[in-house]
Amino acid sequence: MESHYAPVIQSALGKGLLSPEAAHRLQDWLQETQLPPWARYSLEELMRQEAWEELQNRFCQELCFGTGGLRGRTIGNISTGAERGTLSPQGSPEHPAVGSACLNDLNLVRATLALHRYCTDFRNGQKENRPEELSLVVAHDVRHFSSYFCQLAAQTWALQGGICYVFDGPRSTPQLSFTVRELGATAGVVITASHNPPHDNGYKAYFRDGAQMIDPHASGVIERYRSLPLGEVLATLAQLGSSSKIHPISAKLEDRYLEALEENVLEKNIFQHRPPRLVYTPLHGTGIHMAEKLFPRVGIDARYVQEQLVQDPRFPTVDSPNPEYAATMRRAIQMAEAESCELAIGTDPDADRMSLGIRNHRGKMELLSGHTTAALLAEFRLRKMKRLGWLAPEGTSHAVLLKSLVTTPLLEAIATRHGVRCINTLTGFKWIGAKLLRYEEELEAYCRQSGTSVENIWENREARRQAMLEGGHFFVFGGEESCGYLASDRVRDKDAHAALLMACEMAADLAREGKSIADFRDEIYRHYGYFGESVLNINFEGEEGARKIQKILRSYRECPPKEFLGIPVTRLRDFATGALCDEEGEPIPPENFLFLSLAQGYRFAVRGSGTEPKLKFYLFGQKELTGEVTLAKAQAEVEKRLALLKSELQSDALRRSEASQLG
Repeated sequence: MESHYAPVIQSALGKGLLSPEAAHRLQDWLQETQLPPWARYSLEELMRQEAWEELQNRFCQELCFGTGGLRGRTIGNISTGAERGTLSPQGSPEHPAVGSACLNDLNLVRATLALHRYCTDFRNGQKENRPEELSLVVAHDVRHFSSYFCQLAAQTWALQGGICYVFDGPRSTPQLSFTVRELGATAGVVITASHNPPHDNGYKAYFRDGAQMIDPHASGVIERYRSLPLGEVLATLAQLGSSSKIHPISAKLEDRYLEALEENVLEKNIFQHRPPRLVYTPLHGTGIHMAEKLFPRVGIDARYVQEQLVQDPRFPTVDSPNPEYAATMRRAIQMAEAESCELAIGTDPDADRMSLGIRNHRGKMELLSGHTTAALLAEFRLRKMKRLGWLAPEGTSHAVLLKSLVTTPLLEAIATRHGVRCINTLTGFKWIGAKLLRYEEELEAYCRQSGTSVENIWENREARRQAMLEGGHFFVFGGEESCGYLASDRVRDKDAHAALLMACEMAADLAREGKSIADFRDEIYRHYGYFGESVLNINFEGEEGARKIQKILRSYRECPPKEFLGIPVTRLRDFATGALCDEEGEPIPPENFLFLSLAQGYRFAVRGSGTEPKLKFYLFGQKELTGEVTLAKAQAEVEKRLALLKSELQSDALRRSEASQLG
């Protein structure tokens, strides 16, 4: 370590301004001779300013490569002069934030090296007859440094001898998933932080099936990521440049993705009869690229929130670019009100989540929850598939709905009534993708046994459906509560444009019967009973907050509650044990997640958020409509009890976070 840094860092350590871990990492970075000059100047500037809190935040940990990849700040809370440099017209600094806990050049290159090394080892271990050159598809969203990080990832992969395919501009996460499969690529990466704040960015890794990596692949990449020394990463960064191994993705592949999107519409040409009037917003993100091609192609009558079409990493017209929030969708809702539209639809920055607004019985626009939208789409698609003759009236065990455990149990009731199966997965669409991979492997095995061409199956939707119903699993629909939906096995991540098409078909089909989506929602509740859902987020900041989250989860295991609101707790499922199986008998991977069932149709799940410093509770309640219990009465009772349960859970969680022991 250069001697003039040591006394300053040791002094800050002695005063408790830096943790020992942060001081050690800061020293490691400063002693590297290959550290780029701008990075060194940034750290020196922060030390001169005595910005120790900022340095602690930047070096408190290594940016962890988790099962979904990397996600963290790419612009510091304090941005140095060396980092700011010449700001772009949209306010992007010249360089990302320096630090082991930030997403920057070093951690981006480190992740790509780890991914390449794992893929090399996996290929060699499989002894497959595949091309020697590993191939990677890289996409990026509109965030600060996304395009730059995309170039770094491509150049790093190419420097290792692999072939890389890149888009000519921002593209959605589901399009990346599709393209990995279409090209038969080894892996894929999308540079995005989804709906996180503007100062964040991320690196999501996909395997050759087009789904986000899960174990053993995720653990394999993580192991190699952790073992890479800083000096080797810096040496690689210094060698990066243009390469003949980096290729643009052709327009033909874009057309193929559009064709795959159209497969989500069950009735061809339905929009020619009566296209629904809708307002669409991409919330400054990638969604507009495909929407502008898709809407005229299928005949959807769309209006745009013009000021939100601008792809801007600052997301200037919203406080949060998360379309689940009513405040985020305010402009689209207001425009739909003013222009007498039926639907208001928003997609998040990487266009994998879709939020749906409908006109209610009072004639006002209303934003639906992800739970409600999932139930509407599942019921609609099952009804229509039976009407079209795709499914037998009594259903079949070969047809499946897939959902996360924290998505409304109404989907399970819908599946039961229609005679199909509903399979629950852990939270995160990667687990739905994992199920689809297993179904794909079953389908291909069935085709080989029956002498059917596997290639033809994937080119012919009707032949594929028949083969799935005869010898495998026919995927009807998948959904999760955070506005993620999918109904095509040609994509392996939630797809906002596919969901948008499904919602539009539902609106058009119901209109032919003289119904609105609000009418359809009431019809579902009258048949299945009223299902209500709520969510409670409790924020715990910093390292102390992380410890409190773990303490609360541990306390539920060691001292489980016996009742809430006078309603007995009847069951506790602890998913951390690794001893639980899903509805198909497959073991559920262990996760720090608990599900508690109460009497009278109430239940709740609790887990630590995978992307934010918060504890998340998912609450569920239901009540049948029998005798004098009307829909209005059932809804009022369930919503009141959920509000009370939410308040009691918050008090209980805070008590558990502070208690030395619980009796």
